Parts: sequence; C-alpha cells; structure tokens
Amino acid sequence: MTQIIVPGKNIEAVLFDHGNVLSGNSGPDTREVTDKLNDAYGLDLKIEAVQAALKETLPRFQEGEIEEREFWEIFSRAVRPVIVKPIDRLLWVELGIEHDRLSEFDNEAVKLVMRLQTNGYRVGVLSNTIRPLAAINRAKGRYDYFDKGLVFLSCELGMTKNKSEIFDVVCERGKLDPEKTLFIDDVLRYVEVARTKKLNGVHF
Repeated sequence: MTQIIVPGKNIEAVLFDHGNVLSGNSGPDTREVTDKLNDAYGLDLKIEAVQAALKETLPRFQEGEIEEREFWEIFSRAVRPVIVKPIDRLLWVELGIEHDRLSEFDNEAVKLVMRLQTNGYRVGVLSNTIRPLAAINRAKGRYDYFDKGLVFLSCELGMTKNKSEIFDVVCERGKLDPEKTLFIDDVLRYVEVARTKKLNGVHF
C-alpha cells in the first residue's frame, strides 16, 4: 500500500510538476530553438543569446498573456543580435515534435500516479507551460491520468508558479486544503513559494 507520510499532516492530495518530475523535459530545449531559428532564417544566433532572450520573454507566453506570433515579435527584439526579419512561422508547433519525446511521462511516474489514486489520494498536475505545448500534451492524453479538475497549467491560469497567488487559485478551484496537499517540483523556488501558502512542498 502506498502511503504518504508527512509528520503532523494528513495528506489527501498530491500535485506534481510535469517537466523533470513526471518526465525528462524541463522546458524549451534552447539548442533546438537556436538551431531551428538559424536554419529557418539563415541566422547565426548563439545559444547564450537565445537563452537570455527566452528568460526575458517566455514568462508572458507561459502566462497566456500573449500568443505565439506576438511572443516571437518580442523575442526578436530581445535577442542579440536583434532579428530584423519577422519570424512568421509557428515554430513551437514544429518544435513540438522534439518537445513531445521529452514530455512523455516516465512509466514509473505513471504507475505512482495510478497507485496513489488507488489508495484514495487525489492527484493532479501544476505546470508552467505555453499553449502550443499544452495542446500537444492534451492531444496525447497526458493530462487524462489526473483527477478531474486537478490539471492546472500556467497558460490557462494566467500566472506562473513564481507567483504565490497561483497556489491560492489552485487550492480554491481544486477544492484542496493546502495543509493536506503535497506539491512536488524540481525548481526549489517554486517549492518555497508553495510553502508560503501552507502547502507541503517537496523539492524533487
């Protein structure tokens, strides 16, 4: 029998991060983004420049504030050297092929999710992601493993896990008691934010 033991706490629900917890993917592969841009537009961008530009521009895309075309417009101005020619292709859809192999759930992770559910725990996912990649994961049925109402994606919530309000929203919509909810993430900062909202955060 699978039982989660947190001293002094009666755990009823578990929220997993997706990338680097349930799967090997931890976000956009910067090398693949760089190669795709260079091949598609005859550029000579360096991976460090693309990495810096993604760090600056990706959060608004993850929060669903902007769509892909606007994201590439902003990215083009942020990357060094600046991309003068407009990026007119939906590259995340093309990159989705590469993303897909990294987003596939680990078999042992799937078994754990199912075992937890069998033992009466509610199980969900809380992930920072963008709409094109969320669409791929939905089409693949990856979110079907989780309990109804416990799939939380930053691009649909309008905020990412670095904002403490996201945990208020998740607990309210999922009808979760934060003190009885376990949150597992590979990013320590997100775990610490969750703890400020009384969730039981575990750094994976």
